[in-house]
Amino acid sequence: MTNTTNDLGFRVPPPLLSAGTNDNAYSRKRAQFEELPTVDAAAQDIINAVADEHREDHTLAWGSFYLNLMGQLAPVVNGKLSQDGMLELEERGFKQLATKLATQIPKEQRPHMGAWLATAPPELRVRDFNWMVAKLAKHENEVVLRTRNGQGPRSVFSVVSPTYTVVDANMVAEIMQQVLAEEGCRAEGSYNGYDLRMRALWMSDQAPRQDDTFKSGIELRTSDHGGGAITVSAVAFRAKCANMDLVTRKIVEQVRQIHRGVVDEIRRIIRDGISQVRDQTGRFFEAYSYACGDTVAHSEEQVQDIFRRLSARTLNVQGQQRKVEPVLALPGVRSDTMADLMFQAWKAEPGYSRADVHNAVTYAAHNSVKGDEPRAILEEQAGDILLSNFQLS
Repeated sequence: MTNTTNDLGFRVPPPLLSAGTNDNAYSRKRAQFEELPTVDAAAQDIINAVADEHREDHTLAWGSFYLNLMGQLAPVVNGKLSQDGMLELEERGFKQLATKLATQIPKEQRPHMGAWLATAPPELRVRDFNWMVAKLAKHENEVVLRTRNGQGPRSVFSVVSPTYTVVDANMVAEIMQQVLAEEGCRAEGSYNGYDLRMRALWMSDQAPRQDDTFKSGIELRTSDHGGGAITVSAVAFRAKCANMDLVTRKIVEQVRQIHRGVVDEIRRIIRDGISQVRDQTGRFFEAYSYACGDTVAHSEEQVQDIFRRLSARTLNVQGQQRKVEPVLALPGVRSDTMADLMFQAWKAEPGYSRADVHNAVTYAAHNSVKGDEPRAILEEQAGDILLSNFQLS
């Protein structure tokens, strides 16, 4: 296997706790971020790692192979065990085979079958294993043994049904590479030969204030062993303290695709999901960078007035009071109470830019209200203020 970024554990998780001033903490985290590999490099490492395994999938009839005393799967040729084409069994592949074979015994015994086969004396293991293979052959036709280069004979790393669609980590990494190679994002995650978790991340060039999202991106997970779906999620990291002593993470799943169907269609679904999250992330940081320089007030009184207008349900239009849809609102909360709630949140970290108005709303979401629903409402409204063309000044 070729050398890979940190042996494919290509993310060394940065500590969630770091002391110091806001600027120093941000500088350290920014330096950690810059040391991460690019998405292109990390994806290529995964592609190379899978290629080095020379994987082969063998669709075999039940009963065309048996377990020998060496713990290998031996093919049956003309009714006899053959010494050619023997396959080693990796632990995960063995357990998956045991799970399938356990369907031939009473239900109450099934949970213990894997442990029994793994620890039984070789003669008993071979006897029970081969008895169940022969019995299963009467009910099911075929099984797919997923193999790769091992120490000596090829090894079975996964056992799946013939309807399983192979979309392995290298294929997923290739899509990430194609969509994001030119985006300037960094990668973190890990791959252990079975499971991939990969993140493509962007980090703000502005030091965050309390409750600011300072890093976000795309998280992609998949498994090569038949367990679990392919998922594409948006991930965001928020500074819970101004000095970044505490960082929280939020993950929102966008795509969940099982390993069933046409390969090209699955590829398209993954690619579209990555593109969708990428566009959302890029738009957020572009808008936030602009909002930091968009001055909307010059005094506390003007900030109060902004929150009153954003919370108002009626506005004076050419001398007449007209009903309007408030930008900031919570069920059961009066307009004047809402405006004061936002102003008090703003006072925790005052500033006069559009970004500071946005920050006040996100601060209130996490410090001034209780419950997931009010918090989610305020977070959405904060995003509207950041991404919309609301005239604040």
